[in-house]
Amino acid sequence: MGMYVLFGVKTDDIEEANKWLEELLCERSQGRHNEYVGEYYKFGGFSGETVKLCSGTTEDEEGDYPTDEDHPDWALLVFLDDTAEDSARLKALEARPDRFEKLRANRYEDDERDGS
Repeated sequence: MGMYVLFGVKTDDIEEANKWLEELLCERSQGRHNEYVGEYYKFGGFSGETVKLCSGTTEDEEGDYPTDEDHPDWALLVFLDDTAEDSARLKALEARPDRFEKLRANRYEDDERDGS
């Protein structure tokens, strides 16, 4: 069973937040872009546990809307996906409530993720 955890970031500056994450996780991020989220940063590979730092606002052809509807007031969000309770990344983020506020943690069964 895995977990998906969402954190709000206590800065409006994505470059500052990325620096916080790189220091905290002792990893370099990969700068990315997609048409809905815009510029974002990713930590981790193509499979397994990943961390994604992105804007709290998403754009499409109809305008701007919150990236996460339950938390529309956060300028920046961190998505920690495919994690576990004993994850070093999760523990590191939880250890800095001055910079990252845990907003939600969802558990899922492995077979739910692959559609079976």
